[in-house]
Amino acid sequence: MREELKQVDKEDKLLERQRLREKRIKKKMKLKKRQREEEDGEEEDDLSGSEGEPDAKRKRKRSKIYFHSDSDDSEKEEDKAGSASINAESISLAEQEELALKLLNSIHS
Repeated sequence: MREELKQVDKEDKLLERQRLREKRIKKKMKLKKRQREEEDGEEEDDLSGSEGEPDAKRKRKRSKIYFHSDSDDSEKEEDKAGSASINAESISLAEQEELALKLLNSIHS
């Protein structure tokens, strides 16, 4: 009798897992469908608007900042960085600290 109850319990657990798995899959499918519909709606809106204006929801892609490295491409990276690269030996410690504080403040803002 006890073994029969264990067997029935195992079957019930298996059925419950399958039911929950199917429920999760259906929920995911609904979510993906809604996201696709929203994207399609946004694309239609984008086509009607001007291309010159960036979308407020989308983040702008920032240009990369290259720091000095030991790689062979360091000269190319310095050219890309332009005036953003600073030679650490040419400025004083106080100026370096000031720049570091400005950087930290801009990150936290």
